[in-house]
Amino acid sequence: MARQWAGRTNPAKTTRGAGNGRSGGSGVGSNTMRNPFAAPVTKKTYESDGAPFLPVGTGTVLKEPSQRSAPSSGGSSGGGGTGGGSIGYFGGNTFGGGGGGGSAPAPVVTAPSKEDYLAGDSGFQTQKSALLGALERYLSDVDFQRSTYTTDYGKSLRDLGYDEGQGTWNWEDPITASGRGYQNQLNDFAGRNMLQSQGYADAFNELQRMLGQQYDALSGAKTTFMTDLDNQTANYKAENTASQQAARAEALQRRAAQYGL
Repeated sequence: MARQWAGRTNPAKTTRGAGNGRSGGSGVGSNTMRNPFAAPVTKKTYESDGAPFLPVGTGTVLKEPSQRSAPSSGGSSGGGGTGGGSIGYFGGNTFGGGGGGGSAPAPVVTAPSKEDYLAGDSGFQTQKSALLGALERYLSDVDFQRSTYTTDYGKSLRDLGYDEGQGTWNWEDPITASGRGYQNQLNDFAGRNMLQSQGYADAFNELQRMLGQQYDALSGAKTTFMTDLDNQTANYKAENTASQQAARAEALQRRAAQYGL
């Protein structure tokens, strides 16, 4: 038996209308009653895969959730800067083609060989050219001095009347010292008819001794000059070579510093 509530229908029950509602569609009739003791009904907001749906009564026509969109195959393309992918509206992440990130490392540069580097180092080549030029000029001057001295020495021997190759004196040519000395002595002793005397023999020996001293002086001076010239040339060559090696070492230090060797 239905329980009566002060002339009203039991609020726990509702009577559905037999006909259509005011909107024309089937629904809850206008005589619907709520139980005043029941918990209030809260209008809810529903979600489907993250897409909000507005509650009934807001004046917005509800639509069924559309087919879930397929995630983009490419996503947001990566470029320079932060790069990375994009988050799709209905689902998980869609990743792009990758970001550029930082700058690419510098390519490794191989150091050239020592000889190749030296060949292309203008500083070393300039120093080397200057040193070689100085050495060439020095050697040329040495050759000139040697040649000049040799010429003068040969003339001195001819004037003296000594044939160094044969080791003999020229007694006949009065232009030479030996020939002139001998001819004067011969004429003097011949005029006194003393060519067979000991005096003539002693005079001739003295002439040879004096001529020999002159030759020894010339020969000794030549030896000293040539020896000194050879020593000076050797010392200059050594200094020049040391300077070239120092320039080479400096250039190789530049190579080591440039390529981090």
